[in-house]
Amino acid sequence: MKLKATESNDKIYIDNIPPLEWGKNTDNSFIRSAQLTLNSLGENYTYDFLMGISGAAFRLHFHPDFCPSSGDSTTGFDVSRVLFNSLGYKCELHTIDDNSFDDIKDLYQKIITQINHAIPVIAINLKACPEWGIITGYLKNKPGLLCRTYFDDIISKQIDNLTHVLSLEKDNIKLIEEELNS
Repeated sequence: MKLKATESNDKIYIDNIPPLEWGKNTDNSFIRSAQLTLNSLGENYTYDFLMGISGAAFRLHFHPDFCPSSGDSTTGFDVSRVLFNSLGYKCELHTIDDNSFDDIKDLYQKIITQINHAIPVIAINLKACPEWGIITGYLKNKPGLLCRTYFDDIISKQIDNLTHVLSLEKDNIKLIEEELNS
């Protein structure tokens, strides 16, 4: 299957990603975002299968002091690497200094490259809440990202506060590293 991003006058986006919704027994925002991302790439994985193969269904995270992020699939024991390695994908967690313009610019360019290859980007903190969602596109004429979150259908979001991004790569869906370095 040849994946292709859709282009309009003002944006480039991937249009085959359904909304993220609470109350559908898919409330682990990381696993659901991973499922919809993989499904958009032509993989037919269910939420329950990904919960099991990643270990997220069996993960119990204890912390001496209460930490609201304890339930996050990438906090403590990080199930993202187990999940994607089990499926034959390489994943990279990009954490940046959101006060560094160079870090923001570099990450933004990586996101644009992924979207141009029709590969959605799984990210956290896309809105005010620390939940995972999917970057599905970007604005052409000004900085801005199009996202799927549990809090909106599709929103435009400036790069501010985008500090953690997970990108995917598989043998037949290759992110061209040379483009990022030029």
